[in-house]
Amino acid sequence: MKTRAKHLAYLNDAKIRKLKPEDKPYTVYDEEIRGFFIRVLPSGTLSYGLRAKREGSKVSYFYTLGEVGSFSNQYAREWAKQTRQAVQDGRDPRTEAVNKHTGVTFKEAFELFKAHQVFREKWTSGTAKKYSSQFERHVSKALKKTLIKEINLGQITDIHDALKSTPAEANRLRSMLKVLFKYAERKDWRPKDSNIVEKLEPWDEESKGIKNGAGYALNDEEYASVMAYLDQAITRRVALLARSKKGRPLQRRKKDEFLPDIFILLALKFLALTGLRHREPLHLKWEHIFEEKGIIRIEEAKNGFQTKDITPEITELLGIARDAAKALGRDESEWVFPSRKSDGVANGRFHYGPTVNLEKSWLIIREHLGLGNAHIVPHRKKKVAPVRIHDLRHTYGTIAYQAIGNADDVQRLMNHDQRASTDIYIHLLEEQRKQDALTVGAAIKEKSLKARA
Repeated sequence: MKTRAKHLAYLNDAKIRKLKPEDKPYTVYDEEIRGFFIRVLPSGTLSYGLRAKREGSKVSYFYTLGEVGSFSNQYAREWAKQTRQAVQDGRDPRTEAVNKHTGVTFKEAFELFKAHQVFREKWTSGTAKKYSSQFERHVSKALKKTLIKEINLGQITDIHDALKSTPAEANRLRSMLKVLFKYAERKDWRPKDSNIVEKLEPWDEESKGIKNGAGYALNDEEYASVMAYLDQAITRRVALLARSKKGRPLQRRKKDEFLPDIFILLALKFLALTGLRHREPLHLKWEHIFEEKGIIRIEEAKNGFQTKDITPEITELLGIARDAAKALGRDESEWVFPSRKSDGVANGRFHYGPTVNLEKSWLIIREHLGLGNAHIVPHRKKKVAPVRIHDLRHTYGTIAYQAIGNADDVQRLMNHDQRASTDIYIHLLEEQRKQDALTVGAAIKEKSLKARA
């Protein structure tokens, strides 16, 4: 993609902060370091780069140095000078910078790959954040420090198998790693034709018996059990937060009692009350909530932003979230569902980022409620599959269709881009109706046999 070029006297921090995104990408060159530039994308992403020529060559080479904010501006300028000198000397700085003695680690390779994808506009900033979150959560510290050329199929398989209960998450990570290892081969960080991820089969229902993309709505009994568990667990957490005059909890949690963090419980209930997708509420900030207008603006929605109306149940939940944040010292966090781990110190107090993972707690809750093998996947050779967090959204959509009866209204409520997605809920109701009819038919047959006897 061609970009417009502008010149600036000196690319310091003050000038960089004034760079604003426009309708088309543009490049701002620094006049002190020849070829050093910042590329500004319409999405607002800024990336450092360098354009340089080898001695006696007429061909310009472009090198991605990284995203603005990933490191200091002074570090980027020094890196640009070293990279330019290496190019003029005929060396390849792309591998030299991180492959001085021991080679490129898995973590270093991922960060360089991420910067490349963002710079080439193959990833948006949101996509980069999601893949970074996946990489941090699912790759162990030891494996991150391992040289990428030494990583074997068994190590990647262990990561993939650990996510078998969430096949969509596993397959998304697998796809990213597959492209990452191809990139590593192009950079000579690994031998040619050594992409071990290509040998890894994606999780799907046919080959491994795990549901992949099939919708399921909880029946009335299952839905009631989930909501009752969440309500009881939230009440228990609130009771544990209550303090006596001595500053001690009024109640203590039993050693054998599993009780997730209160914000994980509140986020799960928020999903059930709104029908949002799994990760959409986790990026919710207090500034996105307009209680005087009775609306919530979801900025990280799949199909652009989404507006949700505040119901009395949601108002009560938000009140609990505020009180819990204050009691736990997380009230200065801008996130509605802050993490229990701080990500630094701001204004003399610990700062808490957003909750990033609901899956671990959901797996335990699911098993506790007997939803680990709860339903049969329609049209999939009747294979049993567990209830996912996303099935709370399917349940919300099914209840909405039962109450409203108009598919167009439900489509707007669920923020579906296509009508086919909304039709899933109509199909789920038909499946439930057929199942109910079979159950009633079996009961009638049983009574008839008893009457004949």
